[in-house]
Amino acid sequence: MILLASDFDGTLYQNERVSEYDIGMIKKWRGAGNAFIVATGRDRFSFDMLKGELPDDLFDGYVLAGGAYVYDKEGKMVHSSAGDGSYIPQLCQTIYQLGGRDVYVSAGREVRITISPDGKSSQLTDFHDATEITFDEVVPISEFHFMGTYFPTAEITLRFAEVMAERFAGKFVAHPHGSWCDVAPVGISKESGIAAFLATMPTQPREVLTAGDNYNDISMLAAYRGYAMLGAPAPVVAAAQRRTAKCVGDIIVEWMGCG
Repeated sequence: MILLASDFDGTLYQNERVSEYDIGMIKKWRGAGNAFIVATGRDRFSFDMLKGELPDDLFDGYVLAGGAYVYDKEGKMVHSSAGDGSYIPQLCQTIYQLGGRDVYVSAGREVRITISPDGKSSQLTDFHDATEITFDEVVPISEFHFMGTYFPTAEITLRFAEVMAERFAGKFVAHPHGSWCDVAPVGISKESGIAAFLATMPTQPREVLTAGDNYNDISMLAAYRGYAMLGAPAPVVAAAQRRTAKCVGDIIVEWMGCG
């Protein structure tokens, strides 16, 4: 049995859909006795908005919020990790100084906050039931699982990642995705989430494969046998030891020898 863990946006979910080809190959993969999980930066709420478009029997588990939450195939949480919420005001101040104006914070299923200058986010409109506050209203909280923010340009996002490395070394790390950026507590990653999922499996796989396309995938691509999507940034391709693929289905074809 082999476990394949795939990133979602930009890897499994391309051009605003999961292709029929990938769906068919995942079904063949699982039908042959292998396991398939998704490992995404999206939290439970964000992923559930798209999961309804997919077949019910596609996944054996879920690593969400960049590794902060791990769920089994029935949707039961089997692991969670959190960061120090007392840093939320400092993180928000840094985001605002660099030009960020729409911030999302998740602290479990119940605590979801969007932060913007006037308390009315212009870019996080899908999070319609989250609590909306202004930057002036930000206060420390006990813990949080995920933070993400938009910046005006991809270049500013990269600059923000550099500033994060300077100001919060050893505490938090930023993962840029174009104009969007994840902020993760050090120690919470897709690699750690996959390890937590493996600990719940009654039979350990003989091999773990990973697939991703961006900076928050680097940890799992380097730790396991990784595949970077064609067009991924150079550091992501390097983490996968220069193994690349056009899509998840092609990785399955390579390992199963099926078409």
